[in-house]
Amino acid sequence: MNPKFKGQYADETLLLKKHENIISFSLAKIYIVIIYLVLATAIYAVSRYIFEMTSLGIIGAVIILLWWLFYLRYQYTNTWMVITDKRVLKLVKSSLFVDHRRELKLVDIKATLVRRNICNILFGYGTIEVQGTDMDSHVYFRGVRHHEDIVNYLSKIIDIAKNHPERLSEVKVYKDRIDGRY
Repeated sequence: MNPKFKGQYADETLLLKKHENIISFSLAKIYIVIIYLVLATAIYAVSRYIFEMTSLGIIGAVIILLWWLFYLRYQYTNTWMVITDKRVLKLVKSSLFVDHRRELKLVDIKATLVRRNICNILFGYGTIEVQGTDMDSHVYFRGVRHHEDIVNYLSKIIDIAKNHPERLSEVKVYKDRIDGRY
């Protein structure tokens, strides 16, 4: 069996794998924008007032902006929301050498919640929070389209995992809604 995500168990069935919303993902990384603005301003100021070369400052600011856009795209394309028949995971590859993984076994999940702020309401997205039995164990999926459907789907899987584990093989793969259909 070819794993469909890094770290997938041989006896594990992938039920859902998707990205968070790019706008929500980018807003969560706002600190990078602030760092970019500070660095761009510093490069521009140093090049203009010390070296009297305005074009050097602009080129430096553009290079930093391009690096930030590349980094954001790289991190976005390597961040996944994953639901299997055994666990819920958030996989994040934040750089070439650093991976992060948050996971909860289905039988250890206490609650699934949907949180929405004004941006989520405007763009039709929600944040899914999966809480474990331990207060420190939780997984967040920000900016998820059809969040209510996914939470209902996840709740059914959790119920089956806890009460009828022999029926987990009957759970169907989640299909995204298109035009009101599944």
